[in-house]
Amino acid sequence: MDEDDVQHDGPEEIRLKRARAADVSMLDSPDSELAPLLEQLRRSLESMQGNHEQVVGVDEAMGNAQAALDDVLFRHASAQQYAAL
Repeated sequence: MDEDDVQHDGPEEIRLKRARAADVSMLDSPDSELAPLLEQLRRSLESMQGNHEQVVGVDEAMGNAQAALDDVLFRHASAQQYAAL
């Protein structure tokens, strides 16, 4: 994977939609057969939302780390070494 591939994998390029918390109140059901399944779905959705919250900002942190690494390499590697990377 080259640098151009990485630059074109951002949220806009892959049409990633920004997450917003889903309204899970519609999963409330008086149906005794459906209620356990809906509760399981609610827990799964809440878990996915929690997982998403944990990774928010990771892409920005990775970009910052990549920029810092690039800066160090640019200052300390020869032009030939830098071009090879």
